[in-house]
Amino acid sequence: MSQSTDDLLKAIFLAELEGTSLSASELARHLDISPPGITQMANRLQEDGLVEYYPYRPMILTQKGRELAAGIIRKHRLWEMFMHKALKMGWNEVHREAEMLEHQTSDTLADRLDEYLGYPAFDPHGQPIPDKHGRVQARKDILVLSEAKPGNSYTVVGVTDKSDELMDFFTDIGLTLHCRITITGKISMDQSVIISVKNYRTIISKTVADHIYIQK
Repeated sequence: MSQSTDDLLKAIFLAELEGTSLSASELARHLDISPPGITQMANRLQEDGLVEYYPYRPMILTQKGRELAAGIIRKHRLWEMFMHKALKMGWNEVHREAEMLEHQTSDTLADRLDEYLGYPAFDPHGQPIPDKHGRVQARKDILVLSEAKPGNSYTVVGVTDKSDELMDFFTDIGLTLHCRITITGKISMDQSVIISVKNYRTIISKTVADHIYIQK
């Protein structure tokens, strides 16, 4: 299959993990593909038994499609973990490289990476790595930063937006996986969150805060 098809299956799978779904128009915006292009891909994937698709309704993965999507995400996140652990690359450096490697990785190589890394459950961004059977380990008692209450301290356990610009911003302010942050306030007008991380005080917009997962 093509890279764009892989990316479509991944997007649907990740939305399902978060308990949401994506319409064809949302997928088109997310993947930067024209709506007619998404429709053509959806029809082809339905013929291949990978999705269930009806116009004006969200696409749903079949069991076959879910297993395929989980395998692609597994390869991606294992490569991220390998680059982070073995090559000492920052969490803001690994996503783009893994995007290229995931499409060229056999199941056998993925299994060897998994074994070498000690079967990690989460990637450098705190996102779950599916096992070889497509199962993922769920986190408990987590919330998004935008829901945090001022005056409390939390541990950062994951981020869901891995864009280069945002990851570089996190790195610049010292926000990393497992770091402790304190919520010092909120701006009522737009619900931006004021945080202190490693003695650095900064303002995080609600849009960005919605992509940061924290835990007491």
